[in-house]
Amino acid sequence: MGLISDKQAQPAQASTYYRQAMDTCEQDPEGILIKSGTYKKAGTNYAVTLEKLNKREESIQTLTQIKGAFCNEVRVHNNLGII
Repeated sequence: MGLISDKQAQPAQASTYYRQAMDTCEQDPEGILIKSGTYKKAGTNYAVTLEKLNKREESIQTLTQIKGAFCNEVRVHNNLGII
């Protein structure tokens, strides 16, 4: 849903969906989802939508948090560099 909203130029709605996906992953009692590609992608997309909404500090904070868990993820470093 976040990707669809993003493609429809609705970053606020996309941001909500990406955050919901992240929250679902973070609430996994076994802690598996927070280490998943789904979490990483939702988080990086969330950060990009925050930047579109002029929330740069929150965007950088989100990417920095994800970088801690996915230190070798090129996508995270690339988005940090762009922002």
